[in-house]
Amino acid sequence: MIFSEEGSFIINNWSTIEKLLNSVKILRAELAELLNSLEEELKERDWWSEGLIFTRSSSTGVYISTEQWTTEDRKIIWIGIENFTLETLFGNERPPQCYLWVAGAKEKAKITNDLGEIFINDPHLRDYYPGKSGSYILIKPIKKQVNISDDQLNDLIKEEVAEFIEKAYLAIKDYKLEL
Repeated sequence: MIFSEEGSFIINNWSTIEKLLNSVKILRAELAELLNSLEEELKERDWWSEGLIFTRSSSTGVYISTEQWTTEDRKIIWIGIENFTLETLFGNERPPQCYLWVAGAKEKAKITNDLGEIFINDPHLRDYYPGKSGSYILIKPIKKQVNISDDQLNDLIKEEVAEFIEKAYLAIKDYKLEL
């Protein structure tokens, strides 16, 4: 059997490939750790309060919610980031996105009607308001990263993502669910 050019490349460079695969595994873990560091970043902000809940939804996403946005059986409003992966940050997949999400179609319609005007008039959030379709009330894609340093990636989380969560939360912090 004759191997493809790609197969031959891997065979002839296996020690480098093995190191590369291990490096990818380590970097995935480091990205998850970086994302988890968002909790401490947010808790240091002067707007953070007792009723806020920080949740790790997966190794690639986190969000905040409050007790006042929660029913007996579930959290209704989430503000966070999802799909924070190597492939979405650096590759060809859809980029990670910051979001304000509402669970349930009935809840989303009411909450969007209640809050839509706030987002349309907020200069920091209006560009992320997609209107009244889907479960996402706010969506902010994170720009693909090219030639980024470690410090810049840390700043991306500490500034861009934390800032979005802060602005979205402060815009609706007094909103009470009345379903």
